[in-house]
Amino acid sequence: MAVWKKVKVGDFLFEREGRYKPDANEIEELKRINKIDFSGNFHIANKPSKTDMILIKQGDLVISGINVAKGALGVYHGKDDVTATIHYSSYTFDESKVSVEYFKRFLKSPLFIQLLKDQVKGGIKTEIKPKHLLPLEILLPEKAEQLAILKKFQRIENEDSEFKVELTYQQTLLKKLRQQILQDAIEGKLTADWRAENPGVEPASELLKRIAAEKEQLVKDKKIKAQKTLSSINDEDKTFELPERWEWCQLNDVIYENPRNGYSPRTVDFPTQTKTLKLGATTTGKFIDSEIKYINEEVSKDSFLWLKARDILIQRGNSMDFVGVSAIYHGEESSFIYPDLMMKLKPVTSVSEVYLHHVLMSIYCREYFRKNATGAQKSMPKINQATVSGAMIPLCSKIEQEVIVSKVKNLLALCDQLENQINQNQTHAEQLMQAVLKEAFSHTHEVEQTADVRPLDNIVPFKPKGADYYKRTLLAAEIVHQLHKEPTLGHLKLQKLIYLCQKTESMQLPTQFLKQVAGPYDNRMARSIDKQLKDKKWFSYNRDKVPKYTPLEKAGEHQVDFDKYFAPQKDGIHALIRLFRKAKSDQLEIVATLYACWEDILKKQEPLSEDLLVQHFYEWSEEKSKYEASRIYKAIEWMRGKDIVPDPGKIVHAQ
Repeated sequence: MAVWKKVKVGDFLFEREGRYKPDANEIEELKRINKIDFSGNFHIANKPSKTDMILIKQGDLVISGINVAKGALGVYHGKDDVTATIHYSSYTFDESKVSVEYFKRFLKSPLFIQLLKDQVKGGIKTEIKPKHLLPLEILLPEKAEQLAILKKFQRIENEDSEFKVELTYQQTLLKKLRQQILQDAIEGKLTADWRAENPGVEPASELLKRIAAEKEQLVKDKKIKAQKTLSSINDEDKTFELPERWEWCQLNDVIYENPRNGYSPRTVDFPTQTKTLKLGATTTGKFIDSEIKYINEEVSKDSFLWLKARDILIQRGNSMDFVGVSAIYHGEESSFIYPDLMMKLKPVTSVSEVYLHHVLMSIYCREYFRKNATGAQKSMPKINQATVSGAMIPLCSKIEQEVIVSKVKNLLALCDQLENQINQNQTHAEQLMQAVLKEAFSHTHEVEQTADVRPLDNIVPFKPKGADYYKRTLLAAEIVHQLHKEPTLGHLKLQKLIYLCQKTESMQLPTQFLKQVAGPYDNRMARSIDKQLKDKKWFSYNRDKVPKYTPLEKAGEHQVDFDKYFAPQKDGIHALIRLFRKAKSDQLEIVATLYACWEDILKKQEPLSEDLLVQHFYEWSEEKSKYEASRIYKAIEWMRGKDIVPDPGKIVHAQ
């Protein structure tokens, strides 16, 4: 049986001493470590510093004092000496006593976090310096046993990595399969056998004649307006060959009137009789009725702005990934109006709106919209009415359209089943790794780190009453109720969801979100909510378990009061919860931090740009440098697409 001895880290790890002023001659020509990412990769730069520096040589173990437990550590293998700020520490080690690869994994384990909690004042929340690390007492096996354990870990890590690569590949294939199903549908490939069995079906040319005659009569009767004349179709416009009896036409040929932009007045933070859509209502390609805002204007019931059944909405302005995305409205009439960044069109009755939507969402049509998108703002390209009206539509008889719709529905249902299997496999893989880590390194802990703690300027102070604290608990209870089975839900994710709910739904709650490393955070609220949830016998919280929240005997009883107090915001809150159901803490950290930075820019009345927003994000905390800039720009586009952005009309500007 292997013998594990209790030793101090300082018995085998030795600090490289030396501290230099940033302008010291000894380090004048040396580059510096800008950051160590969570995979242990070093990012070297010539970036200047005003902080005292340390020296790092080839073979040193370098540790980030703030993010060591998250993986920000590694052995420096560069040939040239480099420097780092004093927020890092550098060590040599006794190779006869310790495998540095084994020790690196130990430093990323939950056991290390627990030891810090037990032996260091402040635990992992303290910036870990040599004075904290070297006196730590740990159980260390002999070198041979370390290597044996390391070998097992590396095998499991490799298998896990290969499995995740395979799952990602499967997801990519599934996405392509969905796209190909739509493309095959609109090219007539899914119904080739059906056409062979039904040779006498009306040709699309006759259908187009009837549609034209119907529209001409409606114009004469002054029931619709005459459409603008478009340029005629030429062979270059026909991007693929159609089956016999099919015809190419333009979108304008199969809709009653020209597409029309919506209307975007200033929204309000209280319920009114007029609901207007957010962009997120159609971004997925399906209509989501919870993605709404309110306007304090009365819109005439005969206005074109009101949605009616079979209307198709097209996003005329969004990021390049979403511009031109469409969704069908099948709800009640006069329930919603639509915003200026959408267009609305109505297919003629002899054309299936579902078939037309399949065409608009197909590979070729989406590429057509992207190719013809214009605009000065790189993050918000737009398509105009002429572009939409001129989209080329492959048309077949109404009966064949319905056959295609049925076949596509069945095939996409199979895709949904495959996607569920892939998601289950991902969950199982994560659970397996958690089980391995738990067995080897004891329990897991959730970590929240504190940096420059200052109240966020845009939180409007008010005098809370008892009911306000109860409302805050109800909101937390609803989020936990919806997500308690998710392994990603902990204090950090709950806090970010409360923050985003409060902001996007313009609610006043007794919160004081502070500027912390991981974004807006309210430490006092976290402790209070845990106690309230437990006292009311709704949920208990245990940071050592996964999932961390356990339903108690009265779980779910909060919903009556939640529905009463949050009736106007309920749909928006649930939409936000659904959106972030599977999101990890780092994703929510980015979104919440960007939202706070966005508000700050608007409040100071600075000219808003993506570059300025990214700059504010990195200035939030030095630790934000762990995120690549491309990821932050992508997050901004995603937030615009989901309409998770501050409303300029609700910002109190700085004087």
